[in-house]
Amino acid sequence: MDQFLSAIAGAIVGGGIAFAVQMYALRENRKQREEEHLRVKQALARSLLFKLSKLYSDFQSIYTHIDEGLKREVPEGQNNEPWTSVRPLANPPEKIAFSSEEMGLLLELKDDGLFNSLFSLDVVHGALVEVLKNLQVERDRLFSQMPHRSLGGANVQVALNREQVLALRPQMELINYLVRTAHEWCVRDARTASDALAQLQELFRGKLNLNYKIELLKTIPDEHREEDERVAE
Repeated sequence: MDQFLSAIAGAIVGGGIAFAVQMYALRENRKQREEEHLRVKQALARSLLFKLSKLYSDFQSIYTHIDEGLKREVPEGQNNEPWTSVRPLANPPEKIAFSSEEMGLLLELKDDGLFNSLFSLDVVHGALVEVLKNLQVERDRLFSQMPHRSLGGANVQVALNREQVLALRPQMELINYLVRTAHEWCVRDARTASDALAQLQELFRGKLNLNYKIELLKTIPDEHREEDERVAE
């Protein structure tokens, strides 16, 4: 009888130990999976921060390039139209796309506002890149039709009679439109990117333990931002 009870007790103790070991192994596996999932989320978060910082930098640099052209001094009596004073960028930025995994991270972290802010920002950036490329094409096409063209300083000086001006005016206005459109988009979208980047850093700091502090170089004057806000309203 004693041997039977000892066997039962031994089986219970052995089973308890096996159960404890199994539960410990399950907890460790769960912990490892959670740590791995956190590392994946942190990698996606870093990628988002990098891409958004690059978008912001592109908006700022394109704005600065165009703004300098629009403000460039010209000889007295000449008009400083965008088609004459704003040159295409020598090296337009590459397009940037947020991945579905990166955008899914924002949904997983339950930040619908940030998701909505970023949802089409990369598409807008891509459209801006296309505008810059079209500006180069249209400007080259326009100048190829101009006789006796020459460069005076940073501005283009050409000798056109009235008939030539009238014939080329639609193409000049197209270039003016492309330049002004790019200028306006940069003001609007740089502000969106800046606000989203600040929110992203706060979100990732609180939920993913990523304590990054990205300092943004601001080149767009506040009056342009305020003017853009009034237009949006």
